Amino acid sequence: MFKQRVVTGMILALAVFGAIAFVNSELLAVLVLIMLLVGGWEWANLVGIQNNAARAGYLILTAAACAAVVWFAPLNLVAIYAGTAWWTFVVVLLSFIRHVPHGASPLHYLLKAAGPPVLAVLLASIYWIHQQGWQWLFYLVLLTSLADTGAYLSGKTFGKRKLAPELSPGKTLEGLFGALLFSGVAAAAAGKIFGLPLGDGVYLVLLSLLVVVVSVFGDLFESLLKRAAGAKDSGHILPGHGGILDRVDSLTAAAPVFALGLRYMH
Repeated sequence: MFKQRVVTGMILALAVFGAIAFVNSELLAVLVLIMLLVGGWEWANLVGIQNNAARAGYLILTAAACAAVVWFAPLNLVAIYAGTAWWTFVVVLLSFIRHVPHGASPLHYLLKAAGPPVLAVLLASIYWIHQQGWQWLFYLVLLTSLADTGAYLSGKTFGKRKLAPELSPGKTLEGLFGALLFSGVAAAAAGKIFGLPLGDGVYLVLLSLLVVVVSVFGDLFESLLKRAAGAKDSGHILPGHGGILDRVDSLTAAAPVFALGLRYMH
């Protein structure tokens, strides 16, 4: 399983970073849209939409929302602002959840309704960031990957205090501190590499730390989605990694916050 996970991860990394660096923003948006439609299929399954016709309708709604926020320019930034507001709400929501209800409940309906807009905001954010320079999107993806690595290593070595045991028993506060340490170092290095003035470099470090914290709630929100469905993974399309949602959960929250922060850095 570990070898399979490593091989899949390497292939994914090459494909993702290659697309970011060598594909224009419009084609990248199409490629990401295709990926997110798979994620939309997984989301529909997790919220109990089993009928194929209903699931197809869910995907059509997701595709329409994604297309609107990318190709109707005024909606692009609106989606980023709305996404940042949504994830602020999620941070508050998850801070108060003490148990995960199963079956019909207000939370279940919220999870069902959230799929298309959350995926659309992710696409809008990716598209906008890439238009500012592919290096910024490269940095964001690398930042979240390094944060995951830092959280894993620190949590594995020092982890004792649970971060959100009702949602993700494996996450610890020590893991979060490790993620912040890794991302802070990465942000400081990126500021030097990008040749940013001191003020912008400090801003990038602070923004990156905020993005990493928010990304944890993107991960926890997907954990909530899976726990409510009684599922371990969102899907099985990626050997050793689960589904598409399992790979983009952190980015769903990180991307709009980073995009909004980047907008005010220039």
